[in-house]
Amino acid sequence: MIKYALKDLISVGKLFKSTGVKGEIIGEIIPSLEERISELDYIFIEINGQSLPYFIEHAESNGNIYFKFEGINAPEQAHLLINRPIYLDKDKLSELEVDVVDSHESLIGFKLTNKGDLVGVIAQIAEYPGQDVFVIKGQKETIIPVVDQWIMKIDAVKKVVEMDFPQELLNLND
Repeated sequence: MIKYALKDLISVGKLFKSTGVKGEIIGEIIPSLEERISELDYIFIEINGQSLPYFIEHAESNGNIYFKFEGINAPEQAHLLINRPIYLDKDKLSELEVDVVDSHESLIGFKLTNKGDLVGVIAQIAEYPGQDVFVIKGQKETIIPVVDQWIMKIDAVKKVVEMDFPQELLNLND
């Protein structure tokens, strides 16, 4: 079974409605991926904290994306997947040459969380010798180094960057 940790996946859309009697589901995905939907064999959906692959039997773009997954053959089965984010692994996105986030600058305006707690909104990316930093506007202005290992997940749909950095960084300006 294909299995990835959520930190190795990027949110690219959401499933939001079942349709028809054969278990079809309507969803949305980021525009840069929409034209490449026919090239996807599977997507990941988080269920009970685990990222599980769902193999695509058929996908069609018509403003929204209409998915039919292998093994999902009734509306009752499809209903269990409603309101769940769609994830792809970073390697697949790279293989498809789809950039969800083409640079750190494209994260401006995203909310930034640390270990689940909202820190603020990324207002700008400042370039320093050897290290870019996020300038965060929240209760106070905070500067957080852009360290790829600290970035746990980027949700391009919800516009959230989830990080895991030392809490002490939030208190440096106190």
